Amino acid sequence: MTNACGRFLGAVAQPAQAGQARAAVPIFPTDLDVLNYALTLEHLENAFYQQVLASGKLQGNAAAYLTIIGQHEQAHVAALTAAITGAGGLPVKPRQAYTFDKLGDLSTQAGILAVAAQLEATGVAAYDGAAREIVNKTVLGAAGSIVAVEARHVAAIRALLDPNANPVPKAFEDLLRPADVVGMVAPLLGPGADQRPLDADAQEVVDQIAASGPPFYLLTPQEARKGPSVRDAALAVAKQRGLSTDPAPVGTVANTTIPGPGGALPVRVYTPAGSRAIPDHRLLPRRRLGPLQHRCLRRLLSRADEWGASGGGIRRLPSGTGASLPSGAR
Repeated sequence: MTNACGRFLGAVAQPAQAGQARAAVPIFPTDLDVLNYALTLEHLENAFYQQVLASGKLQGNAAAYLTIIGQHEQAHVAALTAAITGAGGLPVKPRQAYTFDKLGDLSTQAGILAVAAQLEATGVAAYDGAAREIVNKTVLGAAGSIVAVEARHVAAIRALLDPNANPVPKAFEDLLRPADVVGMVAPLLGPGADQRPLDADAQEVVDQIAASGPPFYLLTPQEARKGPSVRDAALAVAKQRGLSTDPAPVGTVANTTIPGPGGALPVRVYTPAGSRAIPDHRLLPRRRLGPLQHRCLRRLLSRADEWGASGGGIRRLPSGTGASLPSGAR
């Protein structure tokens, strides 16, 4: 549903003029994408309640209320999964693991409640921020019915944290853009359900990119150009390790394709001299491929469908052209 965990609730609604400027640029191509976005958040919350309820750290009303809230999250997961499947879509799966302790101390009841309040408030702001993307009014109504319950969760958890405080302090809720939500939630997400662990060096570069802000594919080209590129992240990691950042001489140039959500993507790959030939992309997560920058390039190729066309990632090239990767990715 974004490490920026310290500012998990710090993101505020964008200025009205910024919202108007972006209104004509849909972030999600279809309502199914909005539903999968919501399902990602619900998987996150569902996993959190399963974990903390099984920890034995909760007692009294806290245990009773969070049990009910956990049941609600399970129902939300089931409903969204059914809706996506019924519409012919493919529901996202829960992650293999989540790192909720990045949000706070889960060893005490008070710590668990504080983290629960953060997750629920972020979920409410995420639903509200994505509402304008929904075209189908039935889907919009269903999302509204979920976010209303999520807002009640926030109030109930705040009351558990401090019975003397106002659990509903504001008349209007803040909105969070999907890019902000993904940027805050990403550090909590472990490997995907069918994902093999990355090579440790490649993972370090990916972590460097994640720490720099929202994913490229959720940014406009203008926003992405202002931020660090994949090459910048690889160079930063190399410098941290005391490795040379001088460009390696090109050994081979090859035209190939990689899978993308809209079909095969033609790309031109530059392999540093002395490195191995590029393997089938499906084997990438299982291999170590040599020098750090070479492994980073392989990682970039394997995730091109996620990083898309902006900010130094792989460009979507017309089939049969001689176009190449941007210079920053060579």
